[in-house]
Amino acid sequence: MRVAARGARSDAAASELEFAVEVGAARYGIWYRVPREHPLEPSGDLELAMTLAVAMAGDGALELDLPVSGQLLARQDAIQDILLGWYPELGRAVLTVVPDPAVPLSPGSGTLACFTGGVDSFYSVLSHPGELSALLFVHGFDVPLGATPLRRTVSRHLREAAAEIGVELIEVESNLRELLDPSVDWGQIAHGAAIVAVASALRGEYGRLLIPSSHTEQDLFGWGSHPRLDPLWSTPALRVEHDGAELSRVQKIRSIVSSPLVARHLRVCWQPGTDYNCGACEKCVRTMMTLDLLGALAESETFPHQVDLEVVARLPLRNESDAAYLRENLELARELGSRAQVTALETAQRRYAAGQR
Repeated sequence: MRVAARGARSDAAASELEFAVEVGAARYGIWYRVPREHPLEPSGDLELAMTLAVAMAGDGALELDLPVSGQLLARQDAIQDILLGWYPELGRAVLTVVPDPAVPLSPGSGTLACFTGGVDSFYSVLSHPGELSALLFVHGFDVPLGATPLRRTVSRHLREAAAEIGVELIEVESNLRELLDPSVDWGQIAHGAAIVAVASALRGEYGRLLIPSSHTEQDLFGWGSHPRLDPLWSTPALRVEHDGAELSRVQKIRSIVSSPLVARHLRVCWQPGTDYNCGACEKCVRTMMTLDLLGALAESETFPHQVDLEVVARLPLRNESDAAYLRENLELARELGSRAQVTALETAQRRYAAGQR
């Protein structure tokens, strides 16, 4: 696998980076685009973050054409060890890289936080008042580039939320998933490093990146963004922090549910073609369940106001991540003595357990 930077370009509207990536006989042109006031910087750190998992899923050979930070090179074995421990079907990658430059880069002074409008990102943003310089949303990650109407809706909500918070929203576009999706699972393996790749391109302005946690520190199963994994991507020019793992998803919702900002803009849905939240997918239903149990669903402006418990009982749990969120809701329902909800959640839990045998 080979990666070569095609260079950085800018015009009156945007700054852009492009990379040529060869994976066997396949050829990819991977690009990043952002409004012009935020210059993008190519680096071997970016190249490594966007391609390491693909190389591990392929023949293991990875050749990069730009310098990689010595700190990151020293940690790439640890990154691979974690991924191999979780996913033994991967193989160890062997890197061919340009030596680290003699003069280290100075980190940007700003703090960048990922912001999708979801529970985790709202919790992180609201938990760091006064610390954040900008919020980051990447079109093409959880919202496909081709989903133009949905992208407009999401962009409007996130811009309004950022304006109310008083922090700039930086909207990046990238086709990186065209490279990742044929080789690795986005949620379980790829998304954390993909975020780091984008932040690496912005490190001239932002030397600190907050990645909102998906799960708690007690959830030891593999996931693409993880408290053990994310900080290993740090370099002298970019400090990566996994934020919020001290709380479960239910605890985070409890923490932010009283915010009118959350009621107006909360978004969890990943289904393309929907209007912000579909209200029917596993992520929507589990979030609606938590809001309903906490007495806040009726105030939400982005979800239906009723939860169908028959749908809850039949929830399609795809992996241990989905199962963990269900357990959190089940614990909350038991705590509150919500018998009908407990029954529905226990039914879904039994269905998942039976499918794992």
